[in-house]
Amino acid sequence: PFAGTGTVALEANLSGRQAFYADINPLARLITSAKTKPIDVGGASDLLLEIKARFDQAVEAPLPWVVNMDLWYTSSAKRDLARLRLAITKCCVREAGDFVWATFSATARKCSRADNRFWVPVRAKSPLEDTEPSVRTVWSVFSDQYAANLHRQFELQRLFGGEASTRCVGTDARTLVKPSELPTVQQT
Repeated sequence: PFAGTGTVALEANLSGRQAFYADINPLARLITSAKTKPIDVGGASDLLLEIKARFDQAVEAPLPWVVNMDLWYTSSAKRDLARLRLAITKCCVREAGDFVWATFSATARKCSRADNRFWVPVRAKSPLEDTEPSVRTVWSVFSDQYAANLHRQFELQRLFGGEASTRCVGTDARTLVKPSELPTVQQT
């Protein structure tokens, strides 16, 4: 099936089956990998501290190009998301990379002016303006999302108890890779 948000691949793993998926959307592949690939939960806690230290050091970071960025983000959100992105990039993310980047993606969404009641990007009717004090900072949203995702990882490992067997077999459903042609190393 298409990767989507990884639920089918996760359920296949939990039922003892090997999961194969494909998706043209790189975010869907990232979310599926983050949702199904076990990480070192203890190491992930240390990694959060490392990201925080680098975030605090990154006083300024270059803003990435994003379509209609000023429509979707306040000035402070743009600045802090750029700092967070730089901090993550500078960390040795190792095997937890997809986990961290999926957490960053969720943070970017939650810190935007998008209406979070909808999956598709729709601007909220009364967006926060730059002049309004922000109740939650980018870092607090990221660390809360990180903790929630880490809890999900802990539960995944408690329920599953073994190595997940999830493989991405392509980005285009018209040209899938045969599972027998995949390397024996886990592909996500």
